[in-house]
Amino acid sequence: MRVLILGYYGFGNAGDEALLLSLLQMLPASAAPVVLTPRPTITAQSYSVQVCPRWQPLTIAQQLRSAQVLIWGGGSLLQDATSWRSPLYYLGLMAAAQRLNLITLAWAQGIGPLHRPWIRSWVRQVLANCTQISVRDEKSASLLDAWQISYTRAPDPVWCLSSQPPILSEPPKHPAIAVILRA
Repeated sequence: MRVLILGYYGFGNAGDEALLLSLLQMLPASAAPVVLTPRPTITAQSYSVQVCPRWQPLTIAQQLRSAQVLIWGGGSLLQDATSWRSPLYYLGLMAAAQRLNLITLAWAQGIGPLHRPWIRSWVRQVLANCTQISVRDEKSASLLDAWQISYTRAPDPVWCLSSQPPILSEPPKHPAIAVILRA
C-alpha cells in the first residue's frame, strides 16, 4: 500500500523529525511510505524512504494519484496564527486526496488557533471528510467535539519511538538526550 506522508518534515525541526520517525516505525510492513519534504536527498538518506519534493505540484499530483493513503500530521499544522499560507498548503493537499478517494488520516494533530473564519470553515470541512483523526491535546478535542467530528485522543506519538536508534547517514559526533517537561 502506497502511503503519502505530509507534515512539516525535512525542515530540520527536531520535534517534527521525531514525529516522522515514530510514524515510520508505526507503519505496517506492507506500507510503502513516500514523504513530502523540502530536502529530498537528506530525508531519503536519513530515513531510507522514498521522497517527493514538497514544492513541485506536478510531482505531488502524480504521487497523490498513485497513493492509496495520505497521512497528514503530526504537530500543529492546522493553525493560522503564524501564517494563513501554511494551512492552505495542508488543507489543499488533504482536500485533493479526498477528491481522489484516498484514505485520509489526520494523525497526531494539534488544531488551532484558527483566527480567520474562512480557514476555520475549511478546516472543519476537510476534517469532517477524514477517514480517521487523532489529536493530542484537550483544546483540539474540544473543538472537534463542538463540530461533532469523531476523533481519537492520544498522547504525542514520539513517546512510542522504538528504543533502537535511527539509521542516520552520519552518526552524531556526541551522544545526546533531550528531556522536555510539560504540564
